[in-house]
Amino acid sequence: MDVKFANKMYRLILTAHARQRMCARDITLETVTEIVETGTVIEKERNSRFWVFKNFLGRNDNSICLSIALEQPNLVVVTALINWRPNDED
Repeated sequence: MDVKFANKMYRLILTAHARQRMCARDITLETVTEIVETGTVIEKERNSRFWVFKNFLGRNDNSICLSIALEQPNLVVVTALINWRPNDED
């Protein structure tokens, strides 16, 4: 599946860990795609690594955050988190 991130198209790759976390936290592939394409982006200290997060109506565990890595031509979702806040990465 292809997704748009930062105005560029990438092939979406989910690690086994990310798929496990998505299942445990009731996060669908459609939700992941929406977060990647429309969420708020924070660049990590290392290049090509980002936190991308978004709130969803009807969820009690907001916000949902993805840890992603750009590995051309792929966008790799490393993990999926809930109840995330921007300074949680410290």
